[in-house]
Amino acid sequence: MKIDNKRIEFAEITKYDEPIGNGKQAFIYKAMIVDSDDEQKFVAIKKYKPEIIKGRELAIEQHLKRLINFKKRLEDKTIHHVINNYTAWPLEVIYENNKACGFTMSLIQDKFYVGDKKIESSFDFILNDDETRQRLGLPIINSIGRKKIADDLLYIISSMHECNTCQFIYGDLSAGNILVYIDAENQRNNSVVLLESDSFRKATEIHPLMQAHSPDWYPPECTLAQNKRIELEKRNSDINDIINYKVTEFIQSTRTDVYKVCLAILRLYHKGASRAILHKSDIAIENLRNEVSDEFATLVLSGLSNNPYERPKARDLLNCL
Repeated sequence: MKIDNKRIEFAEITKYDEPIGNGKQAFIYKAMIVDSDDEQKFVAIKKYKPEIIKGRELAIEQHLKRLINFKKRLEDKTIHHVINNYTAWPLEVIYENNKACGFTMSLIQDKFYVGDKKIESSFDFILNDDETRQRLGLPIINSIGRKKIADDLLYIISSMHECNTCQFIYGDLSAGNILVYIDAENQRNNSVVLLESDSFRKATEIHPLMQAHSPDWYPPECTLAQNKRIELEKRNSDINDIINYKVTEFIQSTRTDVYKVCLAILRLYHKGASRAILHKSDIAIENLRNEVSDEFATLVLSGLSNNPYERPKARDLLNCL
């Protein structure tokens, strides 16, 4: 692999065939980049799996370069702060056999891992009940900590939605892509970082992002379209009708982002079983009313509306919080 005239040396903690992370689409490695002046820095490398990138090398390369160049030209200090502190944004494209195969990104801070085996403190992981967290020797999340996590998520999404004259849609908000740090001493210091940041794409109302939703994070309009598409396929209906529903099934927009961030907040404030997969919870809404405010709880409910046009903007939710 190469990065222009820079050399990649994989860190001693891992061999090239032993990634430190293994996701659905890519392997993650820790490596040292050595430039032409022998300057060295440690980075993470995301290398797409062959079945993901095959035949799409040029399209992926162009997309990664757009994200990288966007950051280089960026003047908005708020967006710069969000990208640097809350995402795993692409830094440089890497190549294998002269074809793009992935990118470098900053290493995730150690505080987002727990235990000797460095388990990722993912969103699902922090949804463990208090008894489980206590048994594992982890801090129990209090009302201040929950509010800080919700605040971070809304800050990231609202900032990217309002990026200059464009909208950056994340689309891939899901439990495995949210890492959370819980500060045992002061939960006002809790923080969040979003993985899979190469999922961010510019989109508009006229030209929404087309991308698959993660299981258990489907917005209701997309679930409805998926069910209708499956039904039509079983009946061998007109292919144009099937395609129309398939398009709706894959639409990603600011409204689907808002649904997902409200779903994350709902699950964060729920107490009880099946938190990781629920889409409705009177318990969570009541906890939001008690711990935050009636107004915020009402806005979260609006964000979970079956009608995407009834959902508030992420900025409205953040301002209310």
